[in-house]
Amino acid sequence: MAIRLSDRPAEHLIGRKAIRYHVATYASKAYLQRYPLPDKTEGAHWIGWDFPMPKAEWIRQSNFPAVPSRGHFNNVLVQLAAVKAGVGMARLPCFIGDVEPSLQRVPPGNDEPFHDIWILTHKDLLSTARIQVFMDFVAAAFKQKQDLLEGRFPF
Repeated sequence: MAIRLSDRPAEHLIGRKAIRYHVATYASKAYLQRYPLPDKTEGAHWIGWDFPMPKAEWIRQSNFPAVPSRGHFNNVLVQLAAVKAGVGMARLPCFIGDVEPSLQRVPPGNDEPFHDIWILTHKDLLSTARIQVFMDFVAAAFKQKQDLLEGRFPF
């Protein structure tokens, strides 16, 4: 069995979409005191993904397209640590950013759908009772956390 974050799971796996999680832009509270976004963007930075790009599409489409990126990480936990340390702001999954007490959403605080979460298995195992029970259990667990995953956590 596999749980995948993807808009298109591998063809050799079958299953169901559990939910679509949302992302928002987060910064540490201390960072937002130094750079009171959205009013003052001078000196602020994005924390980027993977490899440096001149201007990533997600930055161009953000509320802060003129803010440069620095520090490019391919791991959301490393990005989280960088945001908490005040390196910059980053787009993080709401289920990570909304529960971190040292962070807050950067105003205006909007979230947006990002990737689907799939519960998958090999086609030969789909009819196995224990696989079905476990897939149902995992789907119910995601449903219980729907507000958090979809960015409606009370903050």
